[in-house]
Amino acid sequence: MTLVSDAAHVYLSAGLSVIALIGKQPNAVWHPRGLHSAMSGVSEGEADDALIERVFADPNTTGIGIVIAFPYLVIDVDGEAGARAWADMLGSTQVDEKAPVARTGRGLHLWFSDWVPRRNRRLAEQLDLKGVGGYVVAPPSLHPDTGQRYEWLRPLVDEESGMINPPIEMPDVLRTRLATIEHVESDFGVERSQKGWPVLLLDNGVLRVGVEPARIDGLAIWMARQPKGNRNPGLFWAASVARDEGFTQKEALDVLGDAARQAGLDAAEARKTIVSAYGRR
Repeated sequence: MTLVSDAAHVYLSAGLSVIALIGKQPNAVWHPRGLHSAMSGVSEGEADDALIERVFADPNTTGIGIVIAFPYLVIDVDGEAGARAWADMLGSTQVDEKAPVARTGRGLHLWFSDWVPRRNRRLAEQLDLKGVGGYVVAPPSLHPDTGQRYEWLRPLVDEESGMINPPIEMPDVLRTRLATIEHVESDFGVERSQKGWPVLLLDNGVLRVGVEPARIDGLAIWMARQPKGNRNPGLFWAASVARDEGFTQKEALDVLGDAARQAGLDAAEARKTIVSAYGRR
């Protein structure tokens, strides 16, 4: 049993859904459809235990992700800029003493709850809300850049009972900020557009909504680093994400196909995998 597989048992027993990670991305050997093939449910015997070990003690698995489900949301505070933005928003550097907090490679994950589902959105520079339908890297994962392990400063799962600690409602100031963003988006009639997400901007003292472009280069960098055994399923996952983000099949063939060849995949096999991902809905 490894640190990561041991954590998987804890999270699953508490009722959470989890995925094995390579860096910050799903280990596509075990999760070929990303979050749609996440693991859920309490182990009911040796066969389940063995499967959890195979997935999370896999030599390529470096971490574990927790799938965010209602009523939870996570504030991702990344580095000094994120910390300043969070402190400015709250008017204080204090964090609720009962809120679960995880230390990441360069910042913190702050866990809260709300009475309505929240979706992913950018709050400020290096400050993001991770909501329903997303996931966060969780302790004891290895950070791919710093080499440090994520760790709980205040655990999400109580060590004695094995149950999730009672949710702490998100700060009122954050709820107000989200309501402002949603109100402005409504005024502009903005929805998610192809290749981008709406973001709130301050333009000469006037609030307006712009579009933050989606990017495919991060998927390509990840794909180019995939080891043997994870290359084909990894390419299928990356192509599926690119498809869902609005990139054309030609763009995926050009960018991800080149990255797959760098990783060692045959060009014809890479093309076949990408075309298959775009044909699957």
